Amino acid sequence: MIHFIKASICTFTIWVLAALINATLSASCLLFKPGEFDHWADSFGLSFLFTMVFSVPSIFIVWLLFLMNNKMDAQTLFKLLYSTAFVTAAFSAALFAVSFYSMFQNYVFLLGLCIIVSAVTSIMCHHSFIATIYKQKLYNHVQKNHQIQV
Repeated sequence: MIHFIKASICTFTIWVLAALINATLSASCLLFKPGEFDHWADSFGLSFLFTMVFSVPSIFIVWLLFLMNNKMDAQTLFKLLYSTAFVTAAFSAALFAVSFYSMFQNYVFLLGLCIIVSAVTSIMCHHSFIATIYKQKLYNHVQKNHQIQV
């Protein structure tokens, strides 16, 4: 049960950090689009809100993979979460580009890149947290097996 809570907290912080990074990068990029997005705070808030809503499927996939790891070591788990975040962010960026091309024409590639960078950076920032959670899960598993054998 403790592993579930810690994995959920870690996944939640990955999600929020990715949304904050994406909102910061996207709002900064949109400042270069003259006339439409002149207020950084408005652009930030809109980017943050859209990121939080549209990244739910991606973070759900990462959360499931985090919970379902049973036989991987900490480094393999990190690589799995990292590659999953990259693939789901790339898919999200492509979906964003197709959906909002008419609104952001010249900025679609740059905003899509912000999506990918924010997802990957967020996972990288949580590397030690992921390793700690995995090691505690492994330690609890060994302790439980030791108690059963005794």
